[in-house]
Amino acid sequence: AGASPAAAAAKQRGNAAFAAGDNEAALSAYTEAIALAPHDEALYSNRSAANARLGRWAAALEDGKRAISLRPGWGKAYSRAGLAALSGGDEEGAYWYFANGLRREPQSPELAKGREGAIAALCSASTARHKRRLERAAMDASRPPARIFAVSDVHYDHPGAHEWGRSLSGELYRDDAIILAGDIGDTYDAVRLCLRQFRRCFRRV
Repeated sequence: AGASPAAAAAKQRGNAAFAAGDNEAALSAYTEAIALAPHDEALYSNRSAANARLGRWAAALEDGKRAISLRPGWGKAYSRAGLAALSGGDEEGAYWYFANGLRREPQSPELAKGREGAIAALCSASTARHKRRLERAAMDASRPPARIFAVSDVHYDHPGAHEWGRSLSGELYRDDAIILAGDIGDTYDAVRLCLRQFRRCFRRV
């Protein structure tokens, strides 16, 4: 990453504070170092660890993600993001980070342990994800009987598809679900726009 002398000194102060358990001081020093060397992935990884110790999971996750973007092949960055996601209640996201980290560093015991922890959390009925599902099920139970529609090969990037999607009623299907099968679109933007349009019309997509 090649930090400047001032950034390296701030990082060293952060490391010393972190080792001494002074997480606020470590956080401040790492933030100072990042301002001086904003493309140093290790600094974001270290600040993610400091944020995690302070229980600031959203900030820890953002720093972990930034470290991944700067060095996509570095397993430690995925581990930082995975820990933050798991502790913050996003078990599916945590699994993604740990599993993709293992694709880069398949021998990492830290990533393997994290992935197993994410799997265990996904299987637990006490997770925030499971509670959200129960809440949604309770809401759906009080609604009128729903119809289930299915459509295949929308091809939302083809001529006329956008117009057809926009012609769907925003009221007639609010209690219904639709299954989209086959080819939704050839590009990410086409898929995103298609899903957004159907979510405006249907209760579940």
